[in-house]
Amino acid sequence: MPLPSAPLFSRDTLAAIDIGSNSFRLEIGTVRDGRYRRLQYIKETVRLGAGLDAQGELTEAAMQRGLACLQQFAQALQGLPAARVRAVATQTLREARNRNAFLARAQEALGYPIEVISGREEARLIYAGVAFLQPSNRRRLVVDIGGRSTEMILGAGRTPSTAESFGIGSVSLSMRYFADGRFTPEAFRAAQIAAGAELEEALAPFNPRRWDEALGRRPICMRSACPSRTTTTTATAPTSWRMPMWLVFRKASSCSSANSSSANAAACASSGLWWKTLCEPYR
Repeated sequence: MPLPSAPLFSRDTLAAIDIGSNSFRLEIGTVRDGRYRRLQYIKETVRLGAGLDAQGELTEAAMQRGLACLQQFAQALQGLPAARVRAVATQTLREARNRNAFLARAQEALGYPIEVISGREEARLIYAGVAFLQPSNRRRLVVDIGGRSTEMILGAGRTPSTAESFGIGSVSLSMRYFADGRFTPEAFRAAQIAAGAELEEALAPFNPRRWDEALGRRPICMRSACPSRTTTTTATAPTSWRMPMWLVFRKASSCSSANSSSANAAACASSGLWWKTLCEPYR
């Protein structure tokens, strides 16, 4: 797809850049009459998070991958005013000890300011996007498994009520437990234990009794790669969006706060296999 030049940008064109731990993404689009229209989408698997060394600093090779990608984004954004562009960086640059040195080079390559956002702000933005593109008034849990962090958000409609970010993700787990490319039962068990320890504090605030449906996105989960399951309902969206698929999991109707019997608690626990279901394809 040819990169748009300045005359193609209308006055209501907006752009967002996500500098993630696994992928960098550029989205250009417009919102008119409450409807979103995508103009261009670029995604590059940079794996910036895999470039943190033992001292917690980004390697030069990782920085070069990121800079090359941002230069490509800059070509697509030529002519778009800075007031209509937001570029954010997430967990890897929250961690990197030399992030300021990288940010100086990255902003020069991109041509726009880059903001390193907090985990909770990342969670808030995730929920805002899901609430806009897949609206619902049901109580929801939204889960985004990223490269070095996982965000969980509770909310209803457009309003989030609880938002947290946990320092566990696909890149950090793969680098720690599958660095040699071998997937053994022992390594999977160790990874599960590590993820469980990190997410233990999520059990109370994100208890299944506090939500009616859950939406989850995994880094590798695309519309063509995730077959339907009998326990899930895939939320529909125009295929022209080419969005990563958010899988929707709905609990059994008997799982409610009104029914507090021990039998119902067990049913809630089993119907609340939201995390197991999300992680099952990795096992």
